[in-house]
Amino acid sequence: MFDAFSKALKQLPDPAFRRVLLLGILGGLVVLLILGGLVWWGAREAMLAWTQPEWGFDWLNEFIGSAVDWLLGIVAGLGGVAIAWFLFPLVVTSVVGLLLEDVARAVERKHYPELGETRQVPVLTSIINSLKFITTAVLLNILALPLYLLPGANILIYYGLNGVLLGREFYQMLSERRLNEADARILKRRNSAKIFGFGVLVAFVMTIPVANLAAPLVATAAMLHLLERLRRTAA
Repeated sequence: MFDAFSKALKQLPDPAFRRVLLLGILGGLVVLLILGGLVWWGAREAMLAWTQPEWGFDWLNEFIGSAVDWLLGIVAGLGGVAIAWFLFPLVVTSVVGLLLEDVARAVERKHYPELGETRQVPVLTSIINSLKFITTAVLLNILALPLYLLPGANILIYYGLNGVLLGREFYQMLSERRLNEADARILKRRNSAKIFGFGVLVAFVMTIPVANLAAPLVATAAMLHLLERLRRTAA
């Protein structure tokens, strides 16, 4: 597994990698700005609805109301930023999934030139799969937010949950290029621990500032290397 990541890192200067990295980051930022704005607006409106101070004097009501409004705006904004920070790598992963073919072909040209043509995955299928992934990832992480407040356990829960999500997503994105659904399912079942470990490692790198920007791209290339090794071992 670490050899797969090492090979992926060494290929980062490849022009195809740089293009996908830039587009992935830009696309992720656009999506997160929209998502962060919605989270901020929703949290602020919800907290304002629950906070209705009545202090007996109009001027005091207005002053306290303005102060509460200001404080809730800050809290909601910080909450939106925190959620966006944790979800950013997942969003970039979904965007990179749409640009997968450029990276995969670059890796195969350099390391696996003997491989033939891939199975053609319709663009619509890639879009639907990316939307399914980001929707599932966002919803599950939001539902898990209360558990992330548990000291100690929060780390295990975060990496465990996102390790499963990321391992499954990267495996599916790469395996459908070379394997039919039945063969991909069998190979995944036989190597579920390795795929989960791969996902946990990716989730960990995605929490490291700066490194998380390139993590989805490196993970895509690394999964291709890992998948080829698993295929050849099973053959």
